[in-house]
Amino acid sequence: MDPSTLSIIMTVLLLLLIVIGVPIAFAMGITGSLGIFLLGGMPTVLYTLGTYPVSRSATFVLVVIPLFILMGNLALTGGVAAGAYSVAHKWLGRFKGGLVMVTIGACGLMGGTTGSTVAEAAAMGKIAIPEMVKYGVEKRLAVGTVASAGALAILIPPSISFVIYGVVTYQSIGKLFMAGLIPGVISAVIYMIMIYIRCSFNPNLAPRSEIIYTWKDRLLSLADAWGIILLFVIVIGGLYTGIATATEVGALGCIAGLAMTVVAISRGKSNWTMLWNAFFDTGKICAMVFAFIIGAGLFSLFITLAGVIPLIINFVMSLQVSRLVILIAICIFYLPLGMFFDPMAMILVTVPVFYPILVQGLGYDPIWFGVILVILIEISVITPPMAINLYIIKGVAPKELEVTIGDIFYGSFWFLVMEIVLIAILIAFPDLATWLPSKMG
Repeated sequence: MDPSTLSIIMTVLLLLLIVIGVPIAFAMGITGSLGIFLLGGMPTVLYTLGTYPVSRSATFVLVVIPLFILMGNLALTGGVAAGAYSVAHKWLGRFKGGLVMVTIGACGLMGGTTGSTVAEAAAMGKIAIPEMVKYGVEKRLAVGTVASAGALAILIPPSISFVIYGVVTYQSIGKLFMAGLIPGVISAVIYMIMIYIRCSFNPNLAPRSEIIYTWKDRLLSLADAWGIILLFVIVIGGLYTGIATATEVGALGCIAGLAMTVVAISRGKSNWTMLWNAFFDTGKICAMVFAFIIGAGLFSLFITLAGVIPLIINFVMSLQVSRLVILIAICIFYLPLGMFFDPMAMILVTVPVFYPILVQGLGYDPIWFGVILVILIEISVITPPMAINLYIIKGVAPKELEVTIGDIFYGSFWFLVMEIVLIAILIAFPDLATWLPSKMG
């Protein structure tokens, strides 16, 4: 059978397995293994299954994944989320739509500790939704804000999505982290501007906070953010100065997170069961991550052996259109794709195909493309029907609010539009993503 035809058949089989409920990691592993068997026979597939999973996962660079997941879990156990919300409330609460801006600001601060959109949406949803609704924020706006701003965790470093992208493309994880910093801040600012404008036209959406804080109160409140500041200095400071690698700052961050948790336990704000759960949850998430890496690796290996990627590159290069048109077409392709694939699967399935086209074929910067990809994933986590953040928020929202998926998506819509604006800004000004990495020590 022609390798190109076989690739199409295996891709259709992959989608079919996903539709009928087979876990995506196993669906990719099954179709990849079957494709390798049909291309090279039983000896090839047996050799691949005996060696590839180990060679794919037993690499030092992947140590950073459990480290950053554990750091985020320890930070949450140590009460970082509550501190972030308290600080943001004192600084932003008096603006129009200030309570919503507080949540966006707190999510931005949390993004510097968790690295996981699921963890951030769950943590901030429990804290912020009841507070916003209590002070008069419209229900759909409240849940939509947490669902959307929670996605900042995968853009603001440290980000697990950047780690996976760096592993797949062999790019510097430290540079990817730094590349996400400025776009992450711009994303939060764009969100706040959008909220300010909407609340200016319709003040009933989100009334101002009635509490007035002095500048002294605001400055003193920064003490509540000591955990976030410490982790930010460790991660960003270590990477930017070049005195530590991503793996080393991850280890240091875990030590700091453990110290925060011990302090919280001594103050009665946490307990040993929560600490155990932080380690246990890290193990579960890591098992899922590595299953994805191995399964997607097998499918990518099949696609490579079939020789499809050079054919796609040659076809794209033969098109009589500019590289910007091709980039926009690929970005548009990601929008519906995110409705059916979760973020990690999107990276592992699509990057082996699109990375050679955009970077090797059309000359786009690989670090810049990583940022664009992560923003597209931000859009995917608030785009139904997959929309993992929407389901997370539905699960943590107070039962008495009777929140539906439709409510959350309605509240998320304008945030989704702002993400598209952010992509346009980065296409027009790519240095916003590449300047900081270029200055790293």
